Amino acid sequence: MRAGHTAYVPPEGDEDFGAAPLVFQPRGCPPLLAANNKFGHVYVWRRDRIADGPIADLALSDASAAFVGAPSHDAATGTFFVSQVTVHGRGSGYGIAAFSAGAGCSLHQMWRSAIGAGNQPPPLVVGNVVFDARGSTGGFGALSAVNGHQLWSFATAAQTISPLIEVDGEVFGGDVDGNLYAFRAPARPSRLRPR
Repeated sequence: MRAGHTAYVPPEGDEDFGAAPLVFQPRGCPPLLAANNKFGHVYVWRRDRIADGPIADLALSDASAAFVGAPSHDAATGTFFVSQVTVHGRGSGYGIAAFSAGAGCSLHQMWRSAIGAGNQPPPLVVGNVVFDARGSTGGFGALSAVNGHQLWSFATAAQTISPLIEVDGEVFGGDVDGNLYAFRAPARPSRLRPR
C-alpha cells in the first residue's frame, strides 16, 4: 500500500496483510480496495484516496488462526463476502459474512453463517451460490448468496485450505492429501451435488 495510510496494528504478533487486496466497485460507489489484516480486521479504502485512511474497519475475526484470505465481491448483486469470520451463537465457529453497500457506500452486514474452522480461503461466488472450502475441518459447501443458508456440504478426510476456482460453471477444489474435487454449479441451488 505505497500510497500511504498506516492502519492500526496491535503492538505484537503477526500483524501484516495476509493476501492480495480485492479491487471492487459496488454500484454507485467510487472504486474501492479491501484487504484482510492477519489480526482479524478487514479494511476498505477508496482507491483514489488511500492516504485518507480506510472508510471501513470491520473487526470480523478473532485471529486465533491468521486471517489470511482475501474478500470476494459479486458485481451482479454488489455483495461483498468475507470468509473466516467469527460466528457466535447457533453454529458458532468460523464462517462467511455477506455485506451490501448502503448510503454513502457504507457496508451493512446481510448475514453470517458458520462453515468450518482454522484458516479458510476466500469464498467463491457462482451465480447466487457462495462456495466455500471449510479449512482445517475439511470439506466443501455451498451457501445461498441471498441469506447464507447452507444448500449443500461435502466432507473430505483432509483439510481444504486452498481457494476454489470455477471454469464454465464447474467448481474445482483440492485437499491437502492431493485429492481434486469437481462440483457443478446448478441453475437452481437446491440441485447442487458433487460430480
